[in-house]
Amino acid sequence: MAGADLSTLAMDPAWVNYMTASGIQHLGVNNGANGLLILVNGEPVPSIEWNGESLVATAQAMRTFGMAIPMLEKVLPLVQRLGIGVIVRFPVPAGAEIIPLYIEGESEAAKMAMQAQEEFLAAVGSPPKINLPIFYDADGSFTVGDLTDAEWSALTGAPLYTLRLNPQVVKNLAAAGVESLGVRTDAKGIHVLLNGTELPTLTWDGGKLQHLINVADQMNLWALVAPGMEMGDILAAVDSVLPVVQTTDANVTIFLPEGAMAVTR
Repeated sequence: MAGADLSTLAMDPAWVNYMTASGIQHLGVNNGANGLLILVNGEPVPSIEWNGESLVATAQAMRTFGMAIPMLEKVLPLVQRLGIGVIVRFPVPAGAEIIPLYIEGESEAAKMAMQAQEEFLAAVGSPPKINLPIFYDADGSFTVGDLTDAEWSALTGAPLYTLRLNPQVVKNLAAAGVESLGVRTDAKGIHVLLNGTELPTLTWDGGKLQHLINVADQMNLWALVAPGMEMGDILAAVDSVLPVVQTTDANVTIFLPEGAMAVTR
């Protein structure tokens, strides 16, 4: 009826059985003006947030790295005007409670996340801050502060010199107009910046990351990541680290030779 071959949407029965056995009733993706919301069993997991500037910056970034798609560059600015929702539903075992497609109000994961962060901040007083500018030279070596990569390796005992770049990579990035690449984290999520301009954000606030961790445990994915370890130990470790990660204002920026000159001028 649709005039399209929908057979490609078919899923291996083994995957359907796995999702059903794991208690996953539905997956959802909602595209709106402010981003792409991803839902598992009606609750959001880390998603993507954007605005007009970050969408334009994405098209520019693709052009910078040689991945320009003319049609996509025209479409990206229009994404904010589109509203598309896709829901994939799996069989619900007999007797299981039906989970709403979207759970209204604050989820249990969000409450637990907020409580953990508040307890951590009460203990330390203020959010931790990390600012790490890394300056690369044309030969691929780098400096952090007044120390070279070799000096940092000697000081820490870690082979940080392995983070050197191939000189040709540095040359290619500089030729493409890349002066800096940055990653910044805060309570909202992970922000990626190219030449100081922010691209779409990967959000983890509102319990999104906690819900993803719960889903991973529900699907027994931790056994694949850390085989042989006790699940209780893994989750306890993750729970203790998450408030630190999500409340820390961290900024790691790589400056290439042209960008380093602009910063130091």
